[in-house]
Amino acid sequence: MAVLYLKYIEGSIPLFIHGILCALAYGVWLLFAAVCLPLILVFRFYSTLENFLITYRKLGTVFTPFDKAFIHESKENRNFIIGIFELEGEPNIEKIRKCVIARFLNKRRLLDKTYERLSQRVTKRYFSYVWEEESNFNIRQHIPIYKGVLPETKKDIEQLCSRLTDEEFPKDISPWMLKIIPKKDKSGFIIFAKVHHVIGDGYALIGLLSELVDQKPQFMDFPPRPQGYLSNKVVKILSIVLTGPLALLTIAFSQNLRNPFKATKGLTSKTISWTNPISLKTIKRIKSKTNTTVNDVMMSTLGGALRRYLTERGIFPDDQPVAMTFNLRSTSEMMKTNIPLGNNSGGLFLNLPLSVSDPVERLEVTKNRIVLLKKLSHEQMFSFFFYNVASILPDFFSRITAFALRRNTTLIVSNVPGPTTPLHILGSRLKSIVFTPPLHGGVGLVVSVFSYNEKLQLAVMTDETIIAKPAELTDAFEKEITLLENRVLIE
Repeated sequence: MAVLYLKYIEGSIPLFIHGILCALAYGVWLLFAAVCLPLILVFRFYSTLENFLITYRKLGTVFTPFDKAFIHESKENRNFIIGIFELEGEPNIEKIRKCVIARFLNKRRLLDKTYERLSQRVTKRYFSYVWEEESNFNIRQHIPIYKGVLPETKKDIEQLCSRLTDEEFPKDISPWMLKIIPKKDKSGFIIFAKVHHVIGDGYALIGLLSELVDQKPQFMDFPPRPQGYLSNKVVKILSIVLTGPLALLTIAFSQNLRNPFKATKGLTSKTISWTNPISLKTIKRIKSKTNTTVNDVMMSTLGGALRRYLTERGIFPDDQPVAMTFNLRSTSEMMKTNIPLGNNSGGLFLNLPLSVSDPVERLEVTKNRIVLLKKLSHEQMFSFFFYNVASILPDFFSRITAFALRRNTTLIVSNVPGPTTPLHILGSRLKSIVFTPPLHGGVGLVVSVFSYNEKLQLAVMTDETIIAKPAELTDAFEKEITLLENRVLIE
């Protein structure tokens, strides 16, 4: 993230100069609008007409702007979300297939119209992407059984999942697959899930999981909106109106020139690793003792893990910008019995303090920076621009916008709260769940945090040309958790 944007969000620009810059930013965007708005309106009119023709001729269901944002990818780096589910018992492949058909694809039990995309492929009509029914839907293509060398250890599973991530995916079927992998010692099996981001984001896929398991899971309660919520909302709207154009302009001209995890080659050899389960109770004790949040603790510890990994290789890092994703759905949407598939996530940039060596001090710095971000309105503004402006423009412009993400950030972090109680699929207990988002926009490193049954696990996806052994990074995370626990709870 360039110094320009950092100075802006840290409020180190004098108020008078800030006012002048806001006025100049308005001038720049008004000039841009004067030049581009007629073209945008013409294209919008054409898109509306095209969508009408597609609907009238029943050529498919047109992508929403939220989903279209994730169709832009390269051939060797597609936007698949990867999930790894470890279960007890031996797999019965035919029962699993029948279960998926009964719970997801039974037309009489259609959970939501968006679930139709599980039997629809992605294609293009005129200049629009659409969902179109598979010509010969075959559940065996979507739920195959792995027939190679069976894994035995955690390392074996990580290496196998890394190879499966890079496998070419068929173009003529709906972009999802659940590959069943028996373990060598017959102590259980793995479901390797490969689901394209156009089907849904992390929260939507948790809804999908909720329908697959034997009993509806319980999730963390959503806290009530604080007092003064409406007044805070008004302040944020005013902030968007007054300072939004300047924030957007600074991001447009920002660039991260000191990215230690930058992709310099094609992302063709992806590699995945994840931590052992970490007690959520321990994390909550740390956050209570330090007056922080679970997210503060996890982000600070991630910063420590990245610092440890780099310093062990003789690199003394600067603070690094990370893109944190978050759910944009309203509380009423999140409380629905059946969560629709699709995307509705936003993001904001956090300057992660890798330069701070002391774990307690780093936690305090991280907390203060996140509090500052929450007071700003940048996330709503960036999301509005990404979904409502960039995604409705011609493909070449939308593609440029998507791939511009790697200029501004070192890595993407996704934090999804999962079920708080144990889950079962056809009677088999689900032991652990980890997932990773895709290397969207050519970003060289993505990290996810997922909670399940009072445990947390952090997962990493990268490329062998960037981090050859990502287990060294996940091991560093576990060490940093232990270090922070000792400093805060034991000393």
